This record gives sequence, structure tokens and C-alpha cells, in this order.
Amino acid sequence: MGASEQDRDEAAAVAAILNQVCNAAIAALQPETDPAQRAALAAELGDLRAALEGAPAVQNFLHAIGDWLRGTRPQAATVRALDPPFRRALQTMLEQVPVGADLPSISLDELLAQTTAAVVAAVRQAAPETHRTLAVQLLNLSQRLPGEAQPLVENLRALLGGASPERLPPITEEPYRQLWQSARLLLAGEPDLGETARNALLDRLVHNTFFALHANSPELTQALTAALTDLQRQALSAGQSELADFIRALRLRLEGRDASHLVATFGDVYSAAWQRLGSE
Repeated sequence: MGASEQDRDEAAAVAAILNQVCNAAIAALQPETDPAQRAALAAELGDLRAALEGAPAVQNFLHAIGDWLRGTRPQAATVRALDPPFRRALQTMLEQVPVGADLPSISLDELLAQTTAAVVAAVRQAAPETHRTLAVQLLNLSQRLPGEAQPLVENLRALLGGASPERLPPITEEPYRQLWQSARLLLAGEPDLGETARNALLDRLVHNTFFALHANSPELTQALTAALTDLQRQALSAGQSELADFIRALRLRLEGRDASHLVATFGDVYSAAWQRLGSE
């Protein structure tokens, strides 16, 4: 066997192993998977990475997957730093495991709420690469959702395609109606709310902040913080000072800073919403 033929055989063997690694990792990252199984696979990948000392590109790829299994979802910078074949492989994995699905014990409705927040953040950031990834995730997620959730999925996909939320059809089924209403409010920045709309907005703000705090996603946290900054400014302009203070407190929480001086001034409605942030 010549040297070039041997090299091809070795490359094929490595490719087969990496394909098995990707499939095993995707299975382990599903919400129903036992966290102990993820930890075991991460340990195995650590051993494999150590054995591949002469292949830094493969090591970097395995390191990213190992971190993901341990709870840190790969960010855009991590993907870009990989060599092209591994970059494509990791991007495909990210599309197959939507944001929030790699958190254990999450319901489909919770996953859809998390994806809705990610879509809102992406639309506000005007990030085409993120739009494409989320569109694929929504397509995959739609296959697992009931029929009454499909209108929301279609609206979210339309948003990623550049549609204006005001021109998209209304959602009538709960809880998807509230998710869509909150997405529209965050995108349009409508702080002058009636009681029902205000309560729906508070629910979604609390829910989205909770997920950003637990998703280990700096990009999602940054995008949500930017959205909250805009909404806070609009609330102040509309004279909604308590809403503005509530949003500011959420921003401080996302930044890991103390918000107790603001929380102490909240009335009953905002105080109850803030308490839900710690109990979801």
C-alpha cells in the first residue's frame, strides 16, 4: 500500500469516527437525554482529543463539542475559528439542536418560546447568518409541534425572511397568541399598553430573560440586552416610568449587577413579575 493510499485510508477512518461523534453528540444533546450520559460522552471526547495530539484542527472541533455537552453552546466566534470542514459540521449540528433544546427537561412550548426570543433578537440585530440558522431550526422544530402552533412558526419564518410583523396574520390559539403578541411588541416597541397587553409583555420579558440567564449564550444575552435598551427608551418616551424601571432591572440582572434599588420601588404587578423571574 502506497503512502498516499494509506493517508486516504487514515483520513477515511478519522472521518468515520467524527461522523459517529457528531451523531452521538446530537443524540446526547436532546432534552430527554440523561445529563449523566452527556457528561460521559464529554469525558470520552476528552480522551479522544488527547490521543489526537498531532491533529489540532480535530482537537479544536472535539473541544467545542465537549464544551457543548458540558453546557456551553458554541457561539459564532467558536464556529468561525474552526477549519472549514469542521465549521460546516458544527454549523449543521447547531441547526439540528435548536437554541434551548440542549437544556434538559424543556417542553416543546418552552422551546418554542426560547426560539421566538432568538428570532426577535436576530431580527433586531439584522444578522443574516443567524437568520438562516434559525430558519432551519424552525423547520425542524415545526415537525415536532402540534398543528395549532404552525401559524406562529410560519410568522416567525416570515420575520426572518424580512416580512413586517404588522402585515402577518394574527395568531388566535393560546399560548402561541401571547408569544406572537410579545414578539410584535418587542419588534415594534409599543410601550403604551393596556392591562392585558402589558401583562403579556411582562410574562414574555420575564420568560426571555430567564432563558437568557440559563442558556449559556453570550450572543443571545447581548441581543436581548440591546432589545431591552430600546424598549426602555421607548417606555420612558411614552411616560411609562415603572415599565422602564422594570426593563432596566432586567438589564441589570442580565449583566450580573444588583437591581434591588429598583425592585424596591415596584408596585404589585411589577413586583409579582419580578418574583416569577426567580421561580420559573
